[in-house]
Amino acid sequence: MIDITIDQDAGGVKRVSSKGHAAYGEYGTDIVCAAVSVLVINTLNAIEHLVGDDHIDNEISPGIIDRSYPNGLSHDGQVLMDAMIMGLKETEKQYGSEYITLSIKEV
Repeated sequence: MIDITIDQDAGGVKRVSSKGHAAYGEYGTDIVCAAVSVLVINTLNAIEHLVGDDHIDNEISPGIIDRSYPNGLSHDGQVLMDAMIMGLKETEKQYGSEYITLSIKEV
């Protein structure tokens, strides 16, 4: 299962953590893993390269993405993050919590 945790405060998202593999299908054909990977990696790359918000990579390895935004996100960064969260919620709704869980925590 993929476990995604979003830490946020009144100012917006402070940390994104995605751990695990969906195990929905065989390696290389797992559409849930592919969907989550595209949503998360593309969003974090867009925030870094298009928006330029500061971040700290706590851990980036196979099956793990953990990134913090110590100064918070800019307006544009938050809009991109909101779009990612919307996509992850829909993926969880469509495929079920046995493959992906999304938790949004107030910090």
